[in-house]
Amino acid sequence: MIETDKARRALRLLPPIVIGLAAAVLLFWSLDAKYLWQDEANTAVLAVRMLRFGKPLAYDGVNFVGLDHFPMELLEPIEPRSHHPQDEVDYYIRHRYLKADTTWKWHPWGQFVATALSIRLLGQTTLAARLPFALASLITVLLLYWLALEYCASIMIASVAAVLLTLNAYWILHARQCRYYSLSSLFLALTFLCYAYWQRGGKWGQGAFIASA
Repeated sequence: MIETDKARRALRLLPPIVIGLAAAVLLFWSLDAKYLWQDEANTAVLAVRMLRFGKPLAYDGVNFVGLDHFPMELLEPIEPRSHHPQDEVDYYIRHRYLKADTTWKWHPWGQFVATALSIRLLGQTTLAARLPFALASLITVLLLYWLALEYCASIMIASVAAVLLTLNAYWILHARQCRYYSLSSLFLALTFLCYAYWQRGGKWGQGAFIASA
């Protein structure tokens, strides 16, 4: 009986381990092979400025990080604000895309915090910028497996759900980027798990659901 229980537990653990290893290969393989593209570089630069200034400043007195917001750009000619850096800064502040001190407010700061912590630990590299997001994506795969297992009580369904996410090329493409995409996936899965825990009558379940949401 004891041996049977051990074998059953081992069988239960085998699918998430195998799927997790496969996801890790897809998420981490050559993670630093390509330079950060525009939006990723935006995240990384603002993260470095957060380390320096305590907040993600769009303008550090030398270089300015702006937005590609074409409807706004089409309304006003660019020539009047192209003579001096402060003209461009004032333009974005006037349109309320930045705070008065040029603090970035176009996105929540979670992605900047994650990138800043990684860069602080590993240095200003492409790998450091992308690593926390790849890690978040790997955790998301495992959380999805757990969530499906909790709701459906089926190893097969949990495995299929996790495999479908892992083999989704579009998700993998976004999950490897230094951008908020993987954090959104992670907290979505956490929110559903906390909700399930709350509905089962788990202690502090409501608080966990509110915190994750």
